[in-house]
Amino acid sequence: MPTWLTTIFSVVIILGIFAWIGLSIYQKIKQIRGKKKEKKEIEIKEDKKMLGMYLTTAFNFLTAPTSKTMTEGMTGIWTGLTSSLWKVKEGITNILPEIMVFLGEVWIILIPFAIFCIIKILNFFRVMVKGF
Repeated sequence: MPTWLTTIFSVVIILGIFAWIGLSIYQKIKQIRGKKKEKKEIEIKEDKKMLGMYLTTAFNFLTAPTSKTMTEGMTGIWTGLTSSLWKVKEGITNILPEIMVFLGEVWIILIPFAIFCIIKILNFFRVMVKGF
């Protein structure tokens, strides 16, 4: 397949993905605007209560009698996160060359899009934590 045709296909696919994401965001905004302000305030209070319950449960779990201190519990969590992130890194470095060969020229466009998606996901979590 010629490179110009591959480029056109990749641009069309990326534009389609952006259009789909934009449409879903637009629909979500319309849905949120349609609700009354009182319902929003009630939902926010309920969300804060639920988050407080989750944090209480997590704190109780970290200070459970299985570990002597909360520091040991946090150390266990960071160790687990580190090992899981290391496995993700190994998986990406093992499969990335195969993806690059499979996709050809398209991977040049998809990698920035993947970075964009990761940033959006991290911003979502930042907003969720800020709301608490």
